[in-house]
Amino acid sequence: MSRIALYSAFVLLFSAGSLAAQEKPADSAAWPPVIARKLPPAGKAISEEAKTQLTNKLANLRRNFLTDASVEVASAGDLADFEILLKAVDYALRHGEFFDAKKDVERAQAVLELAERRFGELSASRESGTSPTGISVRGFRSRLDGSFQPYGLIVPEGLDISKPVPLYVWMHGRGDTSCDLQFVSQFMGTKAPGPLQPKDALVIHPFGRYCNGWKSAGEIDVLEAIEDVKRRFQIDDNRIVLAGFSMGGAGAWHMGAHYADHWCAVHAGAGFVDVRRYQNITPDKLPPWYEQTLWGLYDVPDYRRNFLNVPVIAYSGEDDKQKAAADIMEAELAKEGYKLPHFIGPKMGHKYHPEVLLDVQKKIAEAVAKGRDEFPKKVSLQTKTLRYNEMFWVSAYRLKKHWEEARIDAERTDDGVVVSTVNVTMFRLHVPVSARNQGARFAAESKVVVDGQTVTVPQETDGVNLSASATGTWSIGYPEGDPVHPLVKRPGVQGPIDDAFMSPFAVIWPHTDGGESAIDRWVEFEADHFADRWRMLMRGETRTAITVGDPAKINRNYVLWGTPKTNPAIAAILAKLPIKWTDETVGMGDLEFDAAKVVPVLIYPNPSNPQHYIVINSGLTFREAHDRTNSLQNPKLGDWAFIDVTQPPTDEFPGKVLASGFFDENWRYVPQKK
Repeated sequence: MSRIALYSAFVLLFSAGSLAAQEKPADSAAWPPVIARKLPPAGKAISEEAKTQLTNKLANLRRNFLTDASVEVASAGDLADFEILLKAVDYALRHGEFFDAKKDVERAQAVLELAERRFGELSASRESGTSPTGISVRGFRSRLDGSFQPYGLIVPEGLDISKPVPLYVWMHGRGDTSCDLQFVSQFMGTKAPGPLQPKDALVIHPFGRYCNGWKSAGEIDVLEAIEDVKRRFQIDDNRIVLAGFSMGGAGAWHMGAHYADHWCAVHAGAGFVDVRRYQNITPDKLPPWYEQTLWGLYDVPDYRRNFLNVPVIAYSGEDDKQKAAADIMEAELAKEGYKLPHFIGPKMGHKYHPEVLLDVQKKIAEAVAKGRDEFPKKVSLQTKTLRYNEMFWVSAYRLKKHWEEARIDAERTDDGVVVSTVNVTMFRLHVPVSARNQGARFAAESKVVVDGQTVTVPQETDGVNLSASATGTWSIGYPEGDPVHPLVKRPGVQGPIDDAFMSPFAVIWPHTDGGESAIDRWVEFEADHFADRWRMLMRGETRTAITVGDPAKINRNYVLWGTPKTNPAIAAILAKLPIKWTDETVGMGDLEFDAAKVVPVLIYPNPSNPQHYIVINSGLTFREAHDRTNSLQNPKLGDWAFIDVTQPPTDEFPGKVLASGFFDENWRYVPQKK
């Protein structure tokens, strides 16, 4: 990408104001609604002199970046290492993220000084940074939205980085006032943060998109940070440790279970593992059925069998209420015959006991020494959604029904594979690349025994798809019907609405200034609210698309705001969507509403390219009220909903939710649950 294009993206990054920065309570009778921001909280005022100095220095760096032709040759990583610093200060200035006026101003000054040094290195075509060892802050450009995201890097002195080395991934705890500026500053000193500081491994500290419980864009941030450090160093893929404490412990439980095949060990300190028990939600306080169903996206007990694939080490303070997380998982894993190593700090609250921490570190080191087997003999996959469909050499491709437990247990034998399934209609067995390079294949005439039925593999292969017919008979190949692109829920295109924001997306805004109708003003407000919320909570910008463009070139999801009258992109595809939308009515199936008062929100495969989504009139479905605890930062609406806009948006709801539910496995409407 050219220097001009990068700068244009940078200008976009800082162009919008902050609707949610208003701190008045929501008033359901007023329009436009005022929604109080909870994350990040309001900062402290800084002096005009400090603000002017920081603003001018930032502007000079931007100007130099634009005009210095030598920057054109810089690598993407070096540019990201520079731009995360400008972003940290710019966000702090624009959104009032100075929480300790004196210290944060000093931090901002130090960050810009580092940016000056890195710009000098870019201009001189030198690699950014000062040393291959020590503590530093690095960055990458996220594929989700094109934003620049930071992570901390620790390279121990004396570590031989000329060969593949282990990697520890440490996930931080909740920090409401640890935005880009404060996070970046942690890695500009000489003292390494975090309790895990091995001498024989790299350590990275992902930002996780700030404060979202390591879910949604937060978990993608971890995966992208790992990809970036692999670009810079030789990492031993079979010796990657995932660890964290408090919110980071919750993240370790979640990402450990959902991505169990990525790690050689998972260490979870404290945290939470499910919504209902952590929030102590009594039957009279339960949310709507569709929200309870969506707890199955992240609740760790629903994915407990995945821990049969990786060593898990838990830690709790004896007096810490978050000890409940490990207690729950200890009981859940016992159901599977797995004894969880649970280290307990005597008389400790919400922190590590120093002596017990040594025991934890020793246990992790043992797992690192053993390493991960990339092609293990046995694999267990448990899921409720095709968002999380892979485990080593087994991948689920179709489910009988989403949000019900699905399992695949597979074991390689001398003459093939034995597989048992639950709620799965198509899966793939495949040989990892490293094993292929060592000659591993499924031999011709291999026997795959699926749920007691024997299927013979006709020829030597690296992988084989198996599908069940309507009568439950297993065979090699695709299901009956269109063999390649049927309209079905598939990995990465299975919903719910929030899933669109876990892969690259762009927004097509309505072609109106709003205010013409109740629907128009709602769309204008909610579209701005989404852009602002993505910026403040997910620390990035909503990339704008001018048009849907050539279907052959679509490589992202599109979020369409408006109505068929105000957004031509909606009008162009309306006939291929399951909703009925006229000037008078809007609905789906047996549902019909007044189009002057009710707006549809939904996610659906893009008719021009079913490998990507179309989302209509929705951003993240959890809102400011849910930011009080990371355990509530979960999807609140299913694949579709109808919103009555005569009830103004609040910090909990986009309006009055008249109905919400899920499409079936073929993306068809089914009557809502009563």
